[in-house]
Amino acid sequence: MVPSTSISAAEDKPASLPAEIKGAVEKLSQLKEEKTFYDSTIAAITKAVAALEKGVAGGFLLTSAAAFLRKVIRKKTIDMEKIQS
Repeated sequence: MVPSTSISAAEDKPASLPAEIKGAVEKLSQLKEEKTFYDSTIAAITKAVAALEKGVAGGFLLTSAAAFLRKVIRKKTIDMEKIQS
């Protein structure tokens, strides 16, 4: 015999399931967006390191990877300033 509390809990579960699924989908979307951002950042840093190792730092500064790194650094600097104030 199943206790009545278990039946009540099971009956409430289907109603909350769509909200849980929606939350999980939103979280997945956010994580995919973050992964894309971090993948781009890692690629830009990799290109920067390779250029610096080759001794073409001046040429690297004109690339789109350098522009992306500047943008990321500015955003993180602004975020840190907000946190500190």
